[in-house]
Amino acid sequence: MTDWGQDHLLTEAQLLTSELVTNAVLHAGTDLTISVTADRNRATLIVAVRDGSDSMPRVRHYSPLATTGRGLAIVGQSAVAFGAEPIDSGKEVWFELPMAFGPPDPTGRR
Repeated sequence: MTDWGQDHLLTEAQLLTSELVTNAVLHAGTDLTISVTADRNRATLIVAVRDGSDSMPRVRHYSPLATTGRGLAIVGQSAVAFGAEPIDSGKEVWFELPMAFGPPDPTGRR
């Protein structure tokens, strides 16, 4: 994100990624991979977590006092889009955050 000039997204991206990774660890119990990409055409940062379980996640509606079960709701409130899709070896759960672009970087990194 720093290379793309998107430091302002670090904290939020870390929180939402943590929610998806926690879900994968707790519910899938398989190896997982994380990918982070920038879609400059749509001006979004896309973070995806892949795991080996074909069980699709769903948003739960627990009490505000609950200590678990609100991860996807948090992702849904913070991200401009999120979802889950089956893949050949399990599923991919992803979210998007809006990117901000300033003047062109003279080093060509963004």
